Amino acid sequence: MKIDVVIPIYNAENFLEETISSVASQTYPVNQIILINDGSTDSSHNIIERLSNRYTNIKTYEQKNSGPSAARNKGILNSSAELIALLDADDVWEKNKLELQISCFLKNRNLGVAYCAYNVIDEQSNPYRNETPLPPKLQGSIYDKLIFGNQISGCDSAVLIRKECLNQCGLFDESLPYGEDWDLWLRIASQFEFDFIPQSLVKIRRYPNSHSSRLKNQDLKFNLQVLNKQLTLFPQKEHLIHQSLESMLVNTTDNWVNQLLFGSSIRQMIPSSFARLLLLAKTLKRRF
Repeated sequence: MKIDVVIPIYNAENFLEETISSVASQTYPVNQIILINDGSTDSSHNIIERLSNRYTNIKTYEQKNSGPSAARNKGILNSSAELIALLDADDVWEKNKLELQISCFLKNRNLGVAYCAYNVIDEQSNPYRNETPLPPKLQGSIYDKLIFGNQISGCDSAVLIRKECLNQCGLFDESLPYGEDWDLWLRIASQFEFDFIPQSLVKIRRYPNSHSSRLKNQDLKFNLQVLNKQLTLFPQKEHLIHQSLESMLVNTTDNWVNQLLFGSSIRQMIPSSFARLLLLAKTLKRRF
């Protein structure tokens, strides 16, 4: 089975060479390394050109800055392999990452995604002490558990995806700057199974200007948008989605709930039916 690797790049000059080297060093060789330069303003473009001369299977695309989801989607649309591996431009794989994950697909034809455990590092590649890695737990048909939060450990850099899933379930939702991965995993989980490798095969990098660090304080707002989208796509799961919302808001301050209910910029993004559900969740919250 062939694997294409899709890497969105935005101002990754400090990490890009190490990231690409970890792909080129895989014990299971990749078909294409697809690099999408998402409007970088640093020297990433020059590094990409140099790496393209070194590795003949690199395929490059340039675009105006449109965000990581748009960049990933462009890479996926230009891929040709049966399996797609995603990798952020500042993360690093262990050498046997793809070899171990592909074994999951060889034994399960209905498998959509294989993921793995991970470690967290800082800008200098030292262990990052402010975050405890989330161990992989979910496998099989996982939608009813995944709706309670994104439990796919290692984020995008840990997954290997059957391209057929993306053809059937759609790509990343480019309107979501946060929670776009959870949204996609939920759509895939509605039709396909998940599996994981328990070993830590990815090093996820955290630092002040990383994409995930910039957006983590807004995660509640976008997670609510994901849940609202699930209500539209899968009305038969309404009871589970309501339970997920209630559990999400139990540990949320009343101030946050008030902003979600009455803040004009947020209210416009959430249909009135979902706003009523938020109000119900606020009432339920007071009972805990």
